[in-house]
Amino acid sequence: MLEKQFEDFLVAHFNQWANNEIKVGFRYQFTCPDTEKGFKLYQAFIKESQSHINVKGIDLPTIKYGDVELVPVYEGENFTENYIAHLRDEVSALEGETKGTALLIIHNSLLDTLKNSTEDIAQQGSVWHPHQIKQLLHGLIDQKCDLAQISECLLDVSFEEILEDGATMFGFEKLYYAIADGDLRVEETGRLPDKQLNEGTWDNKEAIRERLEDNRKLSEQLDFITHHYPNELEDKLAALDFSEKFVREHFPKDDVERYKTSLDLEECFAEQRKNRTELLELESIKTPHVECITKTRSESSAGLRENHILLFLEAEQIAFELDLSFIKQKLKDSYCSVQHDNYEQKAVVTIKNLGGVRSRAIVTGSFNGQARYIAIQVKTDKPKETHKFKILVLRKGDFFEEGFKHNFLIEPDKNKQYITLQTDDNALQIAEEGNATTVEKNEQCFSNQDFATVDFKKLASESDEVCFTVEGKETKLTFNVEGEVSTDSLSLPLLLDQGRFNHLFVDDYFGKIRRNTEGSVHKVQIDGKEIAPKAKRLTLLQYEAELVDKSILSKLSNEQTQLHDIEGVYNDLFLAYRDLFDYLQKNKTLVSLAGWGCEFQQIISKIVATFTSMRLIKYLLMRH
Repeated sequence: MLEKQFEDFLVAHFNQWANNEIKVGFRYQFTCPDTEKGFKLYQAFIKESQSHINVKGIDLPTIKYGDVELVPVYEGENFTENYIAHLRDEVSALEGETKGTALLIIHNSLLDTLKNSTEDIAQQGSVWHPHQIKQLLHGLIDQKCDLAQISECLLDVSFEEILEDGATMFGFEKLYYAIADGDLRVEETGRLPDKQLNEGTWDNKEAIRERLEDNRKLSEQLDFITHHYPNELEDKLAALDFSEKFVREHFPKDDVERYKTSLDLEECFAEQRKNRTELLELESIKTPHVECITKTRSESSAGLRENHILLFLEAEQIAFELDLSFIKQKLKDSYCSVQHDNYEQKAVVTIKNLGGVRSRAIVTGSFNGQARYIAIQVKTDKPKETHKFKILVLRKGDFFEEGFKHNFLIEPDKNKQYITLQTDDNALQIAEEGNATTVEKNEQCFSNQDFATVDFKKLASESDEVCFTVEGKETKLTFNVEGEVSTDSLSLPLLLDQGRFNHLFVDDYFGKIRRNTEGSVHKVQIDGKEIAPKAKRLTLLQYEAELVDKSILSKLSNEQTQLHDIEGVYNDLFLAYRDLFDYLQKNKTLVSLAGWGCEFQQIISKIVATFTSMRLIKYLLMRH
């Protein structure tokens, strides 16, 4: 242990200042949010005392600075706010026992009672302002030492953090101990050990600062996770790209905080680099001869690796095959597992490595008409190579799929299987035609042969949980209603959205517009999700939808040209544009939301070819 503790270091600095600056009758104060540190600071003053005075029957140790006796007090340690306020007035009176004294109040009070008529000695330019302490610590750095630059960077970074956080000089405490013992160790400043920084040659200050900042951020993340989730470390630390093996090795359950002294920063970086390169990537999801609707849980990294899949089998189909294609890594049997399956005869996962960098996991299973819930996991040693597939197999036509195919999540739990319905609506359409019914209580069951709409507004206003079952011809589905998780992550036009490139140029891939009660576009349905564009993007989509609704070819101020205006005049062009408007209206889409499949390309090509032909004819006529 150092001979001089940080609080003694601070008092020594105060003493030098007080010998020349302290004044009789003055009241000084220092606010210390940490009560333990405040009390230690007070005790450091008491050790300096060689005299005392008595005020209202209480002995008060004092410290002499020339002709002035300083009375240090600590609010909360035998001194109430009322007593300190009385003492403050006594000192300013310059008579009796307190004649010739000054007062120092160390406290953690927000009341003006202790702050009125006192001088804050931590303010700018004062003895305990962080800048003054920074200058003192700079004087402790041995400039001949190889680690001098690192110490100076630590000092600069600590000072900036103190100012940014509005902290006190105690923000330098860890750094003081790290510098003053002559053996600088980064871990003494609350960071991870960094052998490379301590033992390497670092001449670039910016590189040092960057490494220190990276260390601080990672250390804070680890501290937060180990403190709040000690029993979930493998899952939580996976977000930092730490594998389960790495977590078990460095964060043992019986000594979770061992990493603070044993885990080097470079080990963490090496682990992260390993787990961030050449990651197993899902290329495609295909289902031969079966209608398939897929969506991801969310836009987060982990959410994008969790796929929810609806399979609709035709009446004659009694089995299904799901083809999951991966690239960049080879699959192994040990990577793939069936987590849950509510059928007695479990689904089978077969690995096919075809050479190169492509691997396939083929999921096969039977189907007897009853809703089949399956959870498949593909998991390697790298956290970001964990892919989850939650699958629901249904009979085509047994349920009204339009009602939920854009806002579903599949929950294939062992004990209860259901669909989470993410929607802001108050009703679910369960059949094309029929009457509406109302959910009166949770777990009610409604047949889609009897009703077309299930209204759950009343129950949603009375209960935090909304859960009901829909009975089809062959099986039942349970729905659990959640508020919609809207996102505005949509790049327009869709053709230029790099994140959706692998889905483009397929006839059945496009965004569908969804309208509010006033008939205006307010959401887009795509990839099994509802996206809520904001601001200018929404406005442009609404303008575009107006053009399609009214078959408008061009619009300038109050003048516009509609499709019927060119009928009989430019008949070929009229027919080409009519095909485009028919396509857009039939599919409830817009040119901005088109996936540019073969059918759409042919329609656009016809328009372009007609225009080109018309311009050529006009050119030839003008020449003759």
